[in-house]
Amino acid sequence: MKGIAEDLYQTLLVQDFRTADEFLKRCREIESLRRRRITRTRFQRLPDVSAVSAETDVGDIRSLMREIVREELAKVLPEMQYYTNDEPESPPDIVSMVREEVLAPITAPRRRNTIPRRNTTSRRSVPVRSPPKREAINSTVPMRKTDLWRTDINAPLCYHCGRPGHVLRYCRERRQTTFNVFFKFNTTNTVVVELHFNNFLLNIFICYFPPNDDIEDLLNEWGGFNFLNCFNLLIGDFNCKSSSWGYDSDNYRGRKFMEFIASSNLHVCNIFVYGPTFQSTINVGFPDLTLISPSIANYVKNWGVLDTETHSDHKYIYFSIEIDNIPETDFYFKSTYDQNKFMKYIKSHLDPLREKLKLANNTVYLNDLFNELTSMVQKGAFKTLKKKPKKLEKKFSFWNEDLRLTRNKVNKLFKIYRKHKAENSNVDLIQSSGNAYRRERAVF
Repeated sequence: MKGIAEDLYQTLLVQDFRTADEFLKRCREIESLRRRRITRTRFQRLPDVSAVSAETDVGDIRSLMREIVREELAKVLPEMQYYTNDEPESPPDIVSMVREEVLAPITAPRRRNTIPRRNTTSRRSVPVRSPPKREAINSTVPMRKTDLWRTDINAPLCYHCGRPGHVLRYCRERRQTTFNVFFKFNTTNTVVVELHFNNFLLNIFICYFPPNDDIEDLLNEWGGFNFLNCFNLLIGDFNCKSSSWGYDSDNYRGRKFMEFIASSNLHVCNIFVYGPTFQSTINVGFPDLTLISPSIANYVKNWGVLDTETHSDHKYIYFSIEIDNIPETDFYFKSTYDQNKFMKYIKSHLDPLREKLKLANNTVYLNDLFNELTSMVQKGAFKTLKKKPKKLEKKFSFWNEDLRLTRNKVNKLFKIYRKHKAENSNVDLIQSSGNAYRRERAVF
């Protein structure tokens, strides 16, 4: 009775048949009895196909499907790799049942006597390609930067910062950060240092202008310095009154200092609505200023005045400069040549700016006009002037120890001369100290 259904086998097992005709007769009787229970038949059964038991449960169907699928896979696809993806739970259906049974022999642990197969890697849904010939990556371990090779558009990925478009060798963040401060020069009322941060150079001026000294003499101390060819930051107590930084009116010192700011291309960072920077029992004012070059003025953040105790009439001023975000230029313009092309480009674009200047009636229009002028000059320089790599730029070093000693001697003679004048000393002594100062300054 091989091939007989389980329920039919149990029924025929308890009966004794002597001939095959009796056995076939009994089977046909059982089949006729089962047909009476079926009210409607959806398919026509072939004469050579045995009837399936009506009491067959789902477990038998699943076991049958499991055995058939496993046998076919073992014969036809012995080396095929399958990948599983995490999917949300869904109601059981025939598709999920088949998938479960197919993947069961692959995901189950192998026995010792089975043939070892190649390692499989989990498929990731990321738009990058893995590096060739790498070891298998465990899905539970977080992906490192070096696990990615290229993007979906075949752009290289940096192993250091993880950004596309460059490789580790040319990563700017990998470059060693250099930060140094050097003394540059000093005058009677100013000390200047030079800050180096990678390729960014900033001159920092720490100033104090006495309120009773002549403003022109104080500004002449900076006569030999060119504020237009570098980045500069000026901070200090200038004792100048101007409505541009909070005072109600301007005085002579304030007007002279505003002329110097305009000619030196500097920007006032003070925000007078934050309150005065100087406050005493009899006076309130804004003498402390923060000046910076306009090209890096947008990188000054969080300027303000603190109300904490300073043990002085002056208040603390705080601000920050985002040096990391300042773009580095890897080239410089050759201004010796193509100057005629640059001037011709500027002249051809000045007429619209002149018309806007005539219509400007407040600071908002003037600021917009200034921004347009700056962008036009930048565009003209990039379009007409030639560019060379910064590594080919010629650098001249003229400063030496003899010049430093001579400068210190000039400063010393100048202080002696001022001291004799302040003490109302003898006229001959004042003249001799003044002549010595002028003679040494001419040599310097």
